Amino acid sequence: MARAPNGRAGLPETARYVGRLGDCQGHSLGGAYATLTYGEFLRRLPTAPFNSYDFGDLCTLGAPRTCLEPFASEVALCTSPTAAKKQLFRLVNQEDPVPTVPPPVGASLTENPFIHVGGAWRLTGSDEGGGAVTMGDEPPAAPPQPILDVIWNLKDHKLSDYYASWQKTDHS
Repeated sequence: MARAPNGRAGLPETARYVGRLGDCQGHSLGGAYATLTYGEFLRRLPTAPFNSYDFGDLCTLGAPRTCLEPFASEVALCTSPTAAKKQLFRLVNQEDPVPTVPPPVGASLTENPFIHVGGAWRLTGSDEGGGAVTMGDEPPAAPPQPILDVIWNLKDHKLSDYYASWQKTDHS
C-alpha cells in the first residue's frame, strides 16, 4: 500500500470517500441556493448518477423563503425523522429580517407564495437566556417593509452574528 508524505495510507484509505458529498450549507442567499440544490439532489436521488452518491444534510443560516409547494413538502418528506438519514437544519437569528422575505401577507400572498422548507431553530439573544428555541415552519409574521429599509437596517443577519448567537446556546 502506498504511503502519503505524512505517513498515512494513500489512495486506498481515501477511496472510501469516493461518492460521498458533503453537507449543503449556506447563509442568506447562499442558504436559498443550498435549499434549492439540496431539494434537487433529493428529487434526483433515485436516478443515475445521483444514486451512486451519498450526500449529507442541509444547514441554512438566515435564508429567505425560497420555494413553493410541492417542493417544500417533498423535501420535508425526505428529511423527516422516519425518512432516510437526511436532516434539515434551518437556523434563524432572533431579529434577522431576511427569513421573513418575501413577506406572505395579505394581497401579496398570491404574488409571493414562497415558503420555507421545514421548521427552524430560532437563536435567542442573551436577554432571553441565550438558547435555541424550536420554531414552526415559518417565522412569525412581520409587517411588510420597503426592501431598502430591510437592506439598510439589517440586524442579527451577518454570519458573525449567527456565530455569536450559536456560541451562547447550549448545543452540546
